[in-house]
Amino acid sequence: MVEILDALNQLKVLGVSVIFEQEVLDTADTDNDLMISIIEAIAQAENESRSDNIKWGIKQRAAQGEKAMSKGIEIIDVGGVNCYLLEADDGFVLIDTGFSAKRMFLDEVLKKALNKPVEVPKKLKLVILTHGDSDHAGNCKFLSENYDVKIAMHFEDSKMVENGDMSWNRKLKPDKISFTFRLVTLAFGKNSIFDTFKPDIYLQDGQNLAEFGLSAKVIHLPGHSKGSIGVLTSEGDLFCGDLIYNFAGFSYIDNLEDFNESINKLKKLDINILYPGHGKPFSINYFNKKFVQKI
Repeated sequence: MVEILDALNQLKVLGVSVIFEQEVLDTADTDNDLMISIIEAIAQAENESRSDNIKWGIKQRAAQGEKAMSKGIEIIDVGGVNCYLLEADDGFVLIDTGFSAKRMFLDEVLKKALNKPVEVPKKLKLVILTHGDSDHAGNCKFLSENYDVKIAMHFEDSKMVENGDMSWNRKLKPDKISFTFRLVTLAFGKNSIFDTFKPDIYLQDGQNLAEFGLSAKVIHLPGHSKGSIGVLTSEGDLFCGDLIYNFAGFSYIDNLEDFNESINKLKKLDINILYPGHGKPFSINYFNKKFVQKI
């Protein structure tokens, strides 16, 4: 592992291009661009290898009467990071914002959603961050300034986005981290450059989001970070951020005790489908089989 990291760092310093999953990665690019390219390449390989299984799973869930994805949810893949645009009363709520390097793509998607032909233009009413990492918070300042929207998150991750320090309020060494995640973070750095900002709203566990036109509540889910949260709708859709990855090779648990408590917390809630920060949505049955049994 040390040899791999040393080699990657040397290539990065020398500005040598790397072939990764048939995609050329320019090591002279910014850290954000490198991380995005790697995550996107892994995601593409993951999706291709699982495509048949996904199709089979959809058929099986339909046959078993499992609930499909609710209406009014748009999944926006912003550089391998899932952002979710939810229909709310007279507008939309956005969960997470992706890497800043993919800003123009996100901007285009939002403009199309908010200004559909033959419809009254709608407003982006709120941006909710599931946690403070730069791949989820990278476009918050831009959205605040250009969409006149407030940014909401849990206060225990607030200094991450205010100071641009992704290690804030985390252990020096996480309790559990996958090889791939360790490789990416060590090779390209924990602190990605993005526009710092101060959140407008601090969300609390159990907080009702009805005032923003969304029939949902906040669930505090520490584990990946102290201030990680989920958003659970009345339809049983849970947007769980990076508490759980559905993404081959990626895992980062800062505090294992907090993580286990959060998983047990989810077991008691009325959930149908989970929407992770990385990877495909999955059913509560899949969650029970793959995650609960491991604790």
